[in-house]
This record gives sequence, C-alpha cells and structure tokens, in this order.
Amino acid sequence: SIDQPFRISPSRIARYFFHDCERFLRFSATPPTRRKADGIPEHKPDTSPVMEAIREAGYGWEEQVVEQLLKGKVLMASGKPGTSVRERRFDRNATLHYLRTANSSFIYQGLLRAPEGFYRRFGIDPSRINFSDNHPDLIAVETVGKQRRFRVIDIKRGDTAKAIHRIQILLYALELEEILATEHIEGVVDVVKGGVWLGRAAAPLDLDLDPVRPHVIRFLREDLSRICSGTADKVAWHLHFRCEWCDYFDYCRNETRSANNISRLAGLTGFGKRFLSKQGITTVHDLSQWLTQPTADEVLARCASLAGRGHLLRGQTTAFAQEMPVLHGAGS
Repeated sequence: SIDQPFRISPSRIARYFFHDCERFLRFSATPPTRRKADGIPEHKPDTSPVMEAIREAGYGWEEQVVEQLLKGKVLMASGKPGTSVRERRFDRNATLHYLRTANSSFIYQGLLRAPEGFYRRFGIDPSRINFSDNHPDLIAVETVGKQRRFRVIDIKRGDTAKAIHRIQILLYALELEEILATEHIEGVVDVVKGGVWLGRAAAPLDLDLDPVRPHVIRFLREDLSRICSGTADKVAWHLHFRCEWCDYFDYCRNETRSANNISRLAGLTGFGKRFLSKQGITTVHDLSQWLTQPTADEVLARCASLAGRGHLLRGQTTAFAQEMPVLHGAGS
C-alpha cells in the first residue's frame, strides 16, 4: 500500500543530526512502496572493502567488550552453534523478562519497541510515522539504594564521544522510559547520563545527555512530522563535506551542479542556505540578482553566518557568472 508509514529509528535520527539534512531523513525514511511516486532516487549502501573493514573492526570490539571485559555479567540471547555474538538479539518477550528481573548485569541487544505512550508523548501519529524495533548494545541494570536503575550504553570503536552518540543514547533511553511505564516494570531510566564504551577503553565513559535534549525533543515534537508531511522535493538540504558519508551524495552533488544551486558556494552553512531559501533564493543566479537590492546587506545581517558577508557573496556569484576567479580583498 502507498499508505505505509515512514520508518524511523534512533540511528537514523542521529544521522539526520550529523548531516543536518531534512532531505536525508525524508529520503531514507520513505517506505519502499512510495519511493518511486515520491521521486526518491535509488541508492546503494557503501559496501567497499574499506567500509567492510571498518564494520568488522567495530563488531570485533563489540565482541571483545561483551565476552572479555564484561565476562560473566552479560545477559545474551542464545544462538545456534556458530552464531556470532552480533547476531544474538533478544526478542520482545525475553527483553521484558530481563528488564523485570535483571540486576547488577548488562542486557546485550535487548529489543526496544516504542509503545503508544511514546507516540502520545511527542505528538507523533503512529499510522504515519513508525519507529522500527531497535537493539541498543547494552542496558546496564543496577540497584542504587532501593531503586532499580537502567542506563543505556553504546559500544563504539572510535576514540572520541560525539554528539550523535548522545542523541542515539537519549532516544533509546526515552523509548525505554516509556516501555517501563507501559509494562509497569519497577525502576527508573537514567535520561540524564548515558554511556559510550570507546575503543581500547577498560570501562564506559559517562555521557551527559542534557546538551542534546532540547534539540531531540524539538525534533520529535515539531520537525519529524513536518519533514514527513511535505513532498520530498520541498524539504531542506545542503551539500557540504559531511555529505560524503551519505548514500545520496551523488544525487545531491549532481543536482547542485545541474541546477546551479547555491550549495555551490564555498563557506555557506545549512542554516545560511535555509535563510536564503526563505528569501526565495535557490540558485547562484537568484542570489546574484537579489544582492543588487539596496537592502540586501541589511537582510543578511539577520543571519549570523551571513552577516557582513555581502561583499564576499557578490564576488562568489560574479565568479560563477564569469567562470573565472574574482579578487575580493582580504582583511586581518
């Protein structure tokens, strides 16, 4: 059916924030049955030897944490002989059982399924937008005083914690919080601090989730439904260096060139592009014409990343129009 809901997940939302791109979310969340009708381009995930090596190294570190560093403390689903650690995932019933009974242990790849309360809490229509089942790496269960406490921990082979780790962990924690309430499971979820177990670390690193909380809450309550309501060709997008990690990079790069889109301008931010789009500017030529207005610099001053850049933008648009370098001077 063409009415299948959009598919969303904590990892997809984290990538949306990483790319700062509504188009990525709209394209990747669109169900297969309506991709052609919505004009979503075909894409192939990166299966190059380099990416495969990166994935395998990540799986290897995950297994090392679970089988060696946490030996004897991990609750893990049983598998058929020869089943690798990363393929062992609890189903929903087993996950709920261990959420009720576990203590001083770690649940590995339990299944989280967003309950109705989660959708109600953030004003999301589950018939239009559906959160996929997901499996956080670890849910730590401990007793603090007389209270059972749950903390989500992500295993990452990298050596630094990133904002996208905090976003993904917070989303897991918010889902888990609603699951406990729905299923009347005793305990509280730590939604203030999560954990990330970085490569070669002996223990997980505490992650403060407060810095990303307002952005994630606003996204769930306002942006998610708006992005999935509009047509695919109307959502905001911008081509910049992080796009090289996106499956749709070639599509957007080709459009930037063929349409003379303002993404061609070096130094333009996604926020700056959205600001210019509200002025009716989508192409380099549009911008060149708009910059001739006497009030242009005054309008640019309302956007932090564009304020005071009128002189530079005029030089850039002239360079594209003439297809040759233009001197714009320099200051120090």
